[in-house]
Amino acid sequence: MLYYDQIDHDRFGTIRQQIWAVLHFPLHIGILLTTEGSSEFMLWRLGVELSNWATEKAVHSVENVETGKQLIDALKDTFTAVAQRFTKIPPLDYSSQYNELQALNITNASNNHTLEEAVGIVSEMLTDTYAWVFANLGVEVPANSQAEAVTGDDQLSEIVGVFNTVFLYFFIAAGGTLILLSVMYYFGKTHKNRGELASIAFRFIVGLGLALLATMQATPDSNALYAFIQSPWILPTVMLSYGLGEFVPVCSNFLCSQLI
Repeated sequence: MLYYDQIDHDRFGTIRQQIWAVLHFPLHIGILLTTEGSSEFMLWRLGVELSNWATEKAVHSVENVETGKQLIDALKDTFTAVAQRFTKIPPLDYSSQYNELQALNITNASNNHTLEEAVGIVSEMLTDTYAWVFANLGVEVPANSQAEAVTGDDQLSEIVGVFNTVFLYFFIAAGGTLILLSVMYYFGKTHKNRGELASIAFRFIVGLGLALLATMQATPDSNALYAFIQSPWILPTVMLSYGLGEFVPVCSNFLCSQLI
């Protein structure tokens, strides 16, 4: 509806028609990038949800077990449950980490240094698991991050870098697409009433706001970007913006038609 309600079926000027037609090329690029970005963020959300679940289970195990054996058994249950979700890449081997945890001989009387070592080992296992989950989801990273010498933390950094790039082009493309639709609306209608002019302006502003979300990457404090990209609101933000771009103009057109 954002496209078809802007077409004037009567003939309009040749120059206006040419401009309207030429704008279809960047429009299709914007639609393609928006669709591709939404697909990538669907994978991202799946990975984040599973990673958060594994983290919560592991943290709960560390905080509530009384012995090293109980901790190892709890972690085995957690990582086995994660591994059963995928078949693309073989499960990770945590034997060395389990041996390190067993050597710590964790008990209720363990000192803080021992517990810190255990937390460090579990954190390393979780980081490797995050990278493994996204690899199974088909997230492609630079070839050098696939080398055996590269740690899970390095691979995870590469994965985050990939999605930072997706975040950048996704919101620029989504906002740019809505801006182009508003400009095409302007050139596609020869005679526009006040409601239609308000619709064009509103869509342009909403599209500009979406595109400006990409500037979150340029802020010195990355906490806001990290919180947003970890939240489930990335795709709903675009969906709601496009919904407003359609619903509010329709209402304004209706109100203007009643006032005239």
